[in-house]
Amino acid sequence: MTRKLQTLLFVFILFMLFSLEGVSQKITFSEIQPKDKSSMNFAIIGKVKDNYLIYKHPSGQHLMTVYDPSMKLISQTELKEIPDRLINMDCIRHMNGAFLIFQHQKGSVVYCKALKIDANGNKINDVVLLDTAHIGYFAENTIYSTIHSEDRSKICVYRRKWKNDLFQLQAKIMDTTLNVRDSFSFSKMENERKSNFSELSIDNNGSVIFSGELREHQGDNVSELRIFHRNPQSTQMKMMDLDLQGNFLLGSVLKIDNRNKNYLLNSFFLDEKEDIAKGLYTAAIHADNIENVRSAFLPFSEELINSLQSSDDNQAEYENFTADQIILKKDGSFILISEDAFTMTGNSNNGWNRTSLWDRQQFLNSTDNFLYNPFYYGYRPWNSMSARPSTKYFYKDIVVIGVDSSLNLEWNAGVKKNQYDVDTDNFLSFSFFNAGGEIHFFYIDKDSEKDIVSHQAITSDGINKRYPTLRGSELGYEFMPRFAKQVGARTMLLPFIYLGKIGFARIELGQ
Repeated sequence: MTRKLQTLLFVFILFMLFSLEGVSQKITFSEIQPKDKSSMNFAIIGKVKDNYLIYKHPSGQHLMTVYDPSMKLISQTELKEIPDRLINMDCIRHMNGAFLIFQHQKGSVVYCKALKIDANGNKINDVVLLDTAHIGYFAENTIYSTIHSEDRSKICVYRRKWKNDLFQLQAKIMDTTLNVRDSFSFSKMENERKSNFSELSIDNNGSVIFSGELREHQGDNVSELRIFHRNPQSTQMKMMDLDLQGNFLLGSVLKIDNRNKNYLLNSFFLDEKEDIAKGLYTAAIHADNIENVRSAFLPFSEELINSLQSSDDNQAEYENFTADQIILKKDGSFILISEDAFTMTGNSNNGWNRTSLWDRQQFLNSTDNFLYNPFYYGYRPWNSMSARPSTKYFYKDIVVIGVDSSLNLEWNAGVKKNQYDVDTDNFLSFSFFNAGGEIHFFYIDKDSEKDIVSHQAITSDGINKRYPTLRGSELGYEFMPRFAKQVGARTMLLPFIYLGKIGFARIELGQ
C-alpha cells in the first residue's frame, strides 16, 4: 500500500470515528403543551418505573405530567388538593412515585404539607399536614427546608431562625408513609453576624449532621469550623471542632458517604485572609464516632492554576468557587466539582455590587430572622424578574478534583467557559452526567447560540475530552442545561424554551 493510500485510509478512519461519536448522542423532543409558557415553574422529578415524572405549575394549576421513554405525553393530572399560591415546592422521587412537600400561608400561619404520588401521576393518599409555624406580618415566609436520605427511607423537614443571637432549629423526620419517627430541637448562642450554620444532611440510619462556621469579623473568610451530629438513639446534639491549622476557608459543604460510613466535608482553603484559594481542604468524619476524623490540605497543581486564571476584572483566583458537587465512589474516593459563579447588582449610584453566587452565609429577615437562601438554585420564571434590580450573572470555569480514599490528591482538571447574562441565569451554568468512566459536562458556550449545547467530558484519571455539540432540530430552541437531570445510566432530561413555551428533551448517550 502506497503512503498516499495509507494517508487516505487514516483520514477515513478518523472521519468514521468522529461520525460515530456524533450519532451516539440521540435527542428526542417532547411535544409543546399550550399551557407550558416560559412563566411556568417546573421540576423534573425523574424516572419512576418506565415513566418520566415532571411537576408543572402553570398559572392557577398544579400538574403532574407523565411522559413515556419516547417523550410522548401519557397523562397530565391536576392536583386540586394543592393551593394555588404556594411558597415553595420540593419534589422527592422514590421507587414507586414521588413525594411533593409544599408550603403555603394562611393569615399568620405557614403550613408545611405533603402529598404522595404514584408512577402514573395520581395521588396515593390525602394531603398530610407535617408542621405549622406562626410568623409576623412582615416576616419572610419561606421557612421550611426539606432533605432526604440517600435511600429515600427518611424525609426530614426543618426550620431555623436567629433571635437575639440565639440560633434555633426544629426538625421532624418521617418514614415513607409520612409518619413522624423522630423529632428534635436545638439552640445555641452565637454572634449571628459572624456565624453561619449549614443546611442539614441525613444519612440512611436517620442521623443528622450539619456544620457551623465562625468568622473573626462579618464578611471575613471562615476561621473556625465545627460539626454538629445527632443520631436517632440520642437525645443530645454532639459538637466537635475541626483543626484548620491556621488556614481560612471560603465556605464548607457536607456530603454523606453511606456505603463507607463517612461524612465528607470539603472547602477551598486560604493560608491568609486574602481571597486567593490555595487548594482543597477535605475531612472524612466517621459516622459511628465523629471524633474519628481524617483531614488533609491539598494544594492546587501549578498546571491548574495557570490554566484557570482569574476573571477579566482582576478579581483574585478562585474567590467565587465553592466545593459544591461531589460524586462518591465505592472505595471511599470521590470527585469534587466546583464552578466560578458570582453576580453584580446595580445600585442607585450607577455602580455594581459583586456577590459570590454560592455565598454560604445566610441572609436574615428583619422581623423573625428565619434563615433562607436568596439564590435559590431553581428556574426563575420570566414574570418573576420585573421588580428586581438589574443583575448581571457570571458563570465561568469549572474545576474538577479527584481525591482517593486516603484523602490524597489524585488529579485535578478544569473546563474552560465564560458565561454572562443580565436579569436571568436560566441559560447559564452547566449540568453534569456521571457515565461511570467519564463525567460529561453540558453548557451553553455562546450567549447568542442557546440552541447549541457544548459537550465535554473528564475521564476517571482527569483527562479532558471534547464531544460533538447538541443541537435543536431547528432554529429557535433555547436549552437550559443547568436544570437537566440524569434519569438513567446514560440518559438525561434537558428542558428548553421554544416559541415562548417550555418543553423537555431526552438525551441518550451511546457507549
